[in-house]
Order: sequence, then structure tokens, then C-alpha cells
Amino acid sequence: MTPTRLAVTMAAAAMIGARVPSVAHGLDADVKPPTVLWSVAAEGWGQPASDGRSVYFLTRSHDVVAVRAADGEVRWRARTQSSRGVPDGSRLVVAGGVVVAGDYDLYAFDASTGRLRWRFAPAQGHGPGYYLGDPADGVVYAGSPAGLVYAVDAASGAQLWAVPVTTVVGPTTAYAPVATRDLVIAPFTVFDGRATGGVVALDARTGVQRWRRAGQPWAGGPVAGGDFAVVATNSGMLTSLSTKDGSVRWTVGAPETAEGSVRDFRPLVCSRDLVVAGSLSGSVTAYDAGTRRRLWESAMLRLGSVGPAFAASAATVYVPFVSGRLVAFDLQTGAVRWVTAPAQGAFRWAPVVADRAVYAAGDAVLQAFDR
Repeated sequence: MTPTRLAVTMAAAAMIGARVPSVAHGLDADVKPPTVLWSVAAEGWGQPASDGRSVYFLTRSHDVVAVRAADGEVRWRARTQSSRGVPDGSRLVVAGGVVVAGDYDLYAFDASTGRLRWRFAPAQGHGPGYYLGDPADGVVYAGSPAGLVYAVDAASGAQLWAVPVTTVVGPTTAYAPVATRDLVIAPFTVFDGRATGGVVALDARTGVQRWRRAGQPWAGGPVAGGDFAVVATNSGMLTSLSTKDGSVRWTVGAPETAEGSVRDFRPLVCSRDLVVAGSLSGSVTAYDAGTRRRLWESAMLRLGSVGPAFAASAATVYVPFVSGRLVAFDLQTGAVRWVTAPAQGAFRWAPVVADRAVYAAGDAVLQAFDR
């Protein structure tokens, strides 16, 4: 994993417990595509965001597009001020009346009008847009290839705090943090030739370190639920940590379908009491978050590696593959609910789920699917 942008994960992916039901899906004719509710022509990029009324998309040309959720009408378009090729980041979030785009810097647009409200380019460090994380309580959190985690006020764009994730000497990347209760949990990798990394938990209000867990280089997550957080390392291992003190609750190794892999990347999503993990092998595996029991594992034939992030509702997990197909799995059983057809477009990024629809950014189209 390079210390630059999340999009690199997709390029890398393209190159390449007890036994439980493992289903190899061959995209049989009886697997139906989802119903398209509306489409907007655009070169989509990254994971969209929604506030219920509108869906916000990032495009390959650095545009942020606001689309009315009900009928697909474009409400406004705005552009970040980056002139760098494609966007460096790959995520939008909604917080406190603004839509925040992760490009090289962070850009916040008024959710109603598209007016640029602020730009966050830190005085210390650089590149917070690479690893935009979860917002919480009016604060936007981000990692960076400079090894710092930032807390930014969503209303004003003012920096609340900036904290380095480690004192170890060597280039360090702090990846997208997750906010849970009063903590901000961020994984990191130190690129010092020794393959090291870890996870740090910071006080959400002050940035003061609560706990730290050393480990291998990061390769997925973290996701959090209740009193736990799960993170993946590049060996394919998943580790569940107590959010109270960082102690290890359980670990599981690489998926059976990835056996023999030297390195892996495992996108994670948490819904209810389940954690779902992907793999460069193309497998998708669901675990009970409390017991680590493997509930199901599914391998999608001919679709290649999974994309860099997943999305989930209470009943379904949505997995993009680097081949461009978006697959909806039943969260409890792993059964395939639907698979996008090639004619519907190529979808390599995680969608956003809101109300009765799934919104996805495709290579040439922004689309809403009936869940």
C-alpha cells in the first residue's frame, strides 16, 4: 500500500475459523439486475453522500454534483479548486449543512446552493482530502499522507486539532478515521522498510491519545459498532479491538479463497452485529462481530478483486468489483440479490444507501437503483 491516495488501491486490486458455506457465483441468468430509477451522465468518482433530499456525487473532473433524490434532477454543480489530474480523494460526506469533498484538500459546499463555504489546507502537514473519514457532531475528521489526523469544524472550516499518529521516524500515512462515541480511531502505516503500522484512538474533542495498538501495515477499515472496532492488515488478518482500551477481542486470518496470498486488501463494512470483509481474491466474507464466527463466504467468479470500499443497509451489503459490477448480497445469508448489468454502466466505487434507493457513481453515469 502506497502512502498516497486510496485510488491506488483499485489499481493494485486490478492486478491481481470453521468451514462455512462458500458459494461460487457465476452470474447465472436468474440473477437479475436492479431497477434503475434515474441516471445522470457524468464521469463519477468515489463514494457519494446523501442527506435524504439530495445525493451528492464527485466526478473525475473535480466537480461536485447535487442531484435531487426523488427524480434525478441536477440541483447544482460546483468544482473544487484542485488542478491535479483526477481527484486525490474519493469520498464525500454531509455535515452541518455542508457537503465536504475530499480532494487534495477538503472543500465544503453549501448543501442548498453549492456555494463554496470553506477550503481546509492545513498549515501543518498536507493532503487531508486523501483520507476523509466519518463526521460526527458537526466535526469532520480526516487522515493524511503526512501522518496527521485532523479535526475540522464543519460550519467554519477551522482546525480544531491536528495530531500525529506516531512518533516513529519514517514516512507515515494516517488513513481515514472512524468516529465512535467520544473517540476518533485511525489506522496508520509507517513506511520505514520494516512493515509496521497500528491503530490509535484519539479523544474526539481534544485529540489527546486514549490508546494505541501497534501492528502490521493497514489494509482495510476501521469499522466500529458499539464497543468494538475492526481493522485489517496487509497479511489479510482482521483484528477486533475494544474501543475502551484497545485490547484485542479476537483475530481471524485471511479468507480461505485467498489462501497463499502474500498481501491483501480487505475493505470492511459493519451493519447490525455483522462485519463484512472483502479481499483482492474477490471473496466477500461475513463474520459475527461478537464471536468472530464466519457466517458465509462468497466468491464472485469472473468479477475480479473487490473495490476499495463497501456500503451496507440493515439487510444488504453492496460490493463493487474492479470489473465494474456492483453486487447486492443478503447480509445474513450471502445470497445474491442483484448484480448490475454491463449495459447499466461500470461501478467501481462504494454506493451510498438512503431510504429506498442505492446511489452509485459509475465511470460514465450517476445512477439510482431501487433497493
